[in-house]
Amino acid sequence: MKNILIGVIVIIVLGGLGFYIVKNKDASNYGGGSLLSQNTETSQTPTTTALKEKTYTLADFSTHNSKESCWSVINGKVYDLTPWVSKHPGGESAILSICGKDGTDNFLGKHEGDEKPEAKLATFYIGVLAQ
Repeated sequence: MKNILIGVIVIIVLGGLGFYIVKNKDASNYGGGSLLSQNTETSQTPTTTALKEKTYTLADFSTHNSKESCWSVINGKVYDLTPWVSKHPGGESAILSICGKDGTDNFLGKHEGDEKPEAKLATFYIGVLAQ
């Protein structure tokens, strides 16, 4: 009887340990990791330098006015549109016309309220225009 009781306890402990290992392995596959890594990651706060955006002056972005280097400002944000010049569905000229300039009116005139162009534009974001 004593041996059966010990056997049952060992099976329960091993089963619980196995369940714990499998559960934690699944959590780490979904970015959960161990409890220690979760606590470490969530307790860290970003530094203020990591939160600062790159700021550009008018002189900075106005020199990027060609197909080889095309930056534009839209709503006070600076975008490097160089990779998009040759891919724009409306043709290169639509983008080249705003290289090195404030393209807010052009962009909003064609795409205001349209989520797809706004989402694409966001991928080219590099900073803000200095006030």
